[in-house]
Formats: sequence, structure tokens, C-alpha cells
Amino acid sequence: MDLELTEAARDLLRIRLSGERVDVAPDNRESYRELADAGLMEPVHTFAKGRNSHYRVTLAAMERRDEWIMIAIPAPSR
Repeated sequence: MDLELTEAARDLLRIRLSGERVDVAPDNRESYRELADAGLMEPVHTFAKGRNSHYRVTLAAMERRDEWIMIAIPAPSR
């Protein structure tokens, strides 16, 4: 993996790539911004909720989806 992401950002990305929706909230807003800075998410602005009120997964993240999800699976112990 060539991106330096915090554990919180990696966890959020895995959840989003699995198809689960995670609303932007004060406790995860920084992780969303980190993912956007890395080019893995992009902010969406809505009339009702304002700037950066939603983020969507980018094509760059989807192209590496399997790679991101595999990081979450621990290696088998021997």
C-alpha cells in the first residue's frame, strides 16, 4: 500500500467500499477529509445540508477495492 492513511480513515474506507453508508458526523469528518485529500473520496455538496455534507467513493478507490478490503482480513496464523 503506497498511501499513508490513519487507521480511522482506512476503517471508514473499508466500510464504505463494502457498500455501507456512513453519514458525515463530527467524529468522522476528519477521516472523510483525509480520504478526499488522498483522492479516494470526493465531497458532495447538498442544498439541504451544505458543503461537504456527503462523500462518494472515487473511481481510484474502486479500482483498488479488493486491495483495501484484503488489508482488513488478518493473515492465517500457523
